[in-house]
Amino acid sequence: MDDAGSESTAVPLDLLLQITDGFSEERKLGSGSFGEVYLGVHPDGQKIAVKKIYDMPGVDEEQFQNEFKNLARLQHRNIVRLVGYCHHIQEVPAMYEGKLVLAEKIHRALCLEYMSNGSLEKYISDECDKYDWHTGYGIIKGICQGLKYLHTKLKPPIYHLDLKPANILLDENMVPRIADFGISRLFGDERTRATKSTLGTQGYLPPEYIRNYLISSKFDIFSLGVVIIKIMAGRAGYYRSAEMSSHEFTNFVQENWTNRLHETSSLMKAYSKQVKICIEIGLSCVQEDRHKRPTVKNIVDRLNETETECTYAYKKFDVQENSGGLTPDYFMNNGRPVSEVPLNNDASPSKQARTAWQYPTDMTAQQELGERQAASLPDGIYEPPRYLALYFSGRTCFSFSFGTVSLILF
Repeated sequence: MDDAGSESTAVPLDLLLQITDGFSEERKLGSGSFGEVYLGVHPDGQKIAVKKIYDMPGVDEEQFQNEFKNLARLQHRNIVRLVGYCHHIQEVPAMYEGKLVLAEKIHRALCLEYMSNGSLEKYISDECDKYDWHTGYGIIKGICQGLKYLHTKLKPPIYHLDLKPANILLDENMVPRIADFGISRLFGDERTRATKSTLGTQGYLPPEYIRNYLISSKFDIFSLGVVIIKIMAGRAGYYRSAEMSSHEFTNFVQENWTNRLHETSSLMKAYSKQVKICIEIGLSCVQEDRHKRPTVKNIVDRLNETETECTYAYKKFDVQENSGGLTPDYFMNNGRPVSEVPLNNDASPSKQARTAWQYPTDMTAQQELGERQAASLPDGIYEPPRYLALYFSGRTCFSFSFGTVSLILF
């Protein structure tokens, strides 16, 4: 099979039969739209998911071509990657008007990267107790990023039209990948269409489609909202949302997660707010009026804002709790300013420092800058305490020189 950076290629049917044990029941992973998925184990040990397209004359060809074209052009860490495909025409004996004739049988399959943790569906319980908050948030953010790629980065955009936990796969690190584009539609300039073909899954369909068969990007947003709420509240909690006001339901979910968060008081407020915003996003996505639903870009931007607040709270906590009360301002106020201190090549091959604060390597400096014996080390790069590394992330370098430790800002 191809590696991650290569284009998808044709795979012979004989090889697919070999690696799936003839599409045996033991290798069956599940069923998707218009096809069944099997585990394929290549002779070199690589595992792939093989989606065998159903033999449905008059439907299969268009379906296969649609899904293949959709998948072949997608390159994103939150989208399942297509690694190969099979399109094999076989002549088989068949009876026609009382005579034995040769008929064409078309075998079609898509070969996809294998996701070892299966689908999100098996992790959504009644009480959403199969993952911690950081994992749950990462899944929400990843799904949103994948959907943003489909809606905004492709020309024309792709609407998934069947977004649900069963179509969100998780890799070994619980990173979500959107899968199963069996009913995806490509949309050009016309962003809203009416169709009477059967799409999606009951419970994830927006009201405008149920009533008038309208399709737009807000179809996926509605489905996304249902997924987010189920991640946040669990399967049972999701149905409670219909019995409560938005405010009551938000407080209910926030309280449940706050009770489960094992963070210090310094971080609890930030993470509790992140929980609240995520459930607010989910509820805003399932509004009946599609025009009031946010775009996926709006959603990702709002999630990014919560991460900024959590990062700030984490840095503040790390300084207060792990530095013995020594804040970055302390270092600024007690160091000796040095102008235009050049860095050695190991520290930064192409930059010069604008400002630096130097500290003598006595016992006080050792307490301030960490446990390492600065004076006994040769000139080079200093590994700063964790709280300073976080606070000055991406903007600083510590170095040793002539018995001093320098904190250098760019």
